[in-house]
Amino acid sequence: MSDIAAFLTARYDEDEALAHSVKGNGLFDGTGIVVMKTHLPSQSRSVTLPSHVATYAATFDPAYVLADIAAKRAILAAYDSMANDWTHFDQTEGEHAREYALREVVRHLTSVYADHSDYKEDWKP
Repeated sequence: MSDIAAFLTARYDEDEALAHSVKGNGLFDGTGIVVMKTHLPSQSRSVTLPSHVATYAATFDPAYVLADIAAKRAILAAYDSMANDWTHFDQTEGEHAREYALREVVRHLTSVYADHSDYKEDWKP
C-alpha cells in the first residue's frame, strides 16, 4: 500500500469509527429536535435546532457518511491496485489516462485532510 493510500485508509477508519459511534444513539431524530438524555428522566430536555443546522445534520447522518466512505474506499482500492502494478511499459493511451485520472482523484480526496499532521505537501493536487 502506498503512503497516500495508507494515509487515506487511516482517515477513513477514523471517520467510519466516528459514524458508527453515533449511529442509532437516538440523540437526533431528523426533526430538528435533539433530546438531551440523562440517567434521570426529570432532567432530560429537548433543544430545537435552527432548521439549517437540523437539515445539515440530517443530510450527513451516519448512514450517509458510511456510504460515502465505502465509495471512497472503492476508488482507493482501484488506485492502490493500479499503483501496485508497475508493468506499464506497454500501456495503452486509455490505460495511461485511467492511471493519471486515478492519481488526480486520490490527490483530491487526500486534500480534504490537508490540515492533518501526517499530510504531505507533495500530495497536493
